[in-house]
Amino acid sequence: MPGHDPLERLGLHLERVGLADLLCSYTPAAQTSALTDSVIPPGLLPLVELFCLGREVPEADLDPVIVPALEDLTNAGFATRSGPRPTWSIRDLVLQRVHGLWLLAGRPSAQRTLYFGADSLALADRIPLVGGSALDLCSGPGFQSLWLASRGMRVTGCEINERAVHLCGVNARLNGVQDRVHPLRSDLYAELPEGSFDVVVANPPMVAVPPGIPYPFVGDGGPDGFGVILRIIEELPGRLAPRGNAYTLGVAAAGDELPLALDALRSEARRLGLRMRLTVTSEHGAGSGSTWDRAIAATSLSFEGSAVTQSSLEERTIQVSQGYADLGAHRVVFFFMAVAEEQHGSVGILDVRAEHPQNHQGWYAA
Repeated sequence: MPGHDPLERLGLHLERVGLADLLCSYTPAAQTSALTDSVIPPGLLPLVELFCLGREVPEADLDPVIVPALEDLTNAGFATRSGPRPTWSIRDLVLQRVHGLWLLAGRPSAQRTLYFGADSLALADRIPLVGGSALDLCSGPGFQSLWLASRGMRVTGCEINERAVHLCGVNARLNGVQDRVHPLRSDLYAELPEGSFDVVVANPPMVAVPPGIPYPFVGDGGPDGFGVILRIIEELPGRLAPRGNAYTLGVAAAGDELPLALDALRSEARRLGLRMRLTVTSEHGAGSGSTWDRAIAATSLSFEGSAVTQSSLEERTIQVSQGYADLGAHRVVFFFMAVAEEQHGSVGILDVRAEHPQNHQGWYAA
């Protein structure tokens, strides 16, 4: 019966008191930064401080109905209760309202391992709702799993990070879809029982990062951006149900070819009997001290725990630029990929960035 699980009751309570209305007044990217004390209704302030702003909140300021859920979060390692006059905190997590779903994910930082971002939303927009079963690879805190389960699909979410696996389960309970989401700790397919799926979706580490540049694990897709994606493709023929489809996305290194890994993709498509369609939405210049190179350099330094000074940023940017140049990459391209079985295999490219050659919108052409 809905509402008997403490976390499910928490989700219903947050909806009832108006927190969803408040958060949905801002884009997901701005839900935390826009929530200053001056715009938060006093009745919602303790909830916003606790779940959105990373502050400690006295238990006396919270509705008793949510305390059992906080105890569940504590048992799962995501909340702390401390002090003689008890206070609660979930410091490294932030609660967001996304596409009608509650999502606890890592607070934005270069070190976060419980990732949710603009690419997560963009991928969800691409997944058709076909019913049946779904496999969510690199599931992280579980947004794709929640999205599919909330539309009636049965979902297995595979994730190598054990803490993310637990958080996916928490998020499923928070949204009342725990009976349709099965989180599994697995390096892609490694621990997955045999079986096929109507939909396979993956938001993997997928940013093209030059060799030797330290970068967060959740984003590093290898030098061409396809390091993990090619591993996912390798086992798709045994995992797609008849007429099943797989969906993923990435940021690939590109030169004159779109992308550098195009020959490898064509070879895999023929060998495995897969039809791959890449939709390229935008590009950034790379390999010449570009804004993109500097962004990769800044993230790399922050991930290392190094101070991001002007001199350290310039030095790391030079290393990044040289790394891209050595690969033959003078740009990176944002793309979506849809994959289905096809007897002879093929790779097609839909290049929508051609109409917007200076576009830097990322996952959308305009």
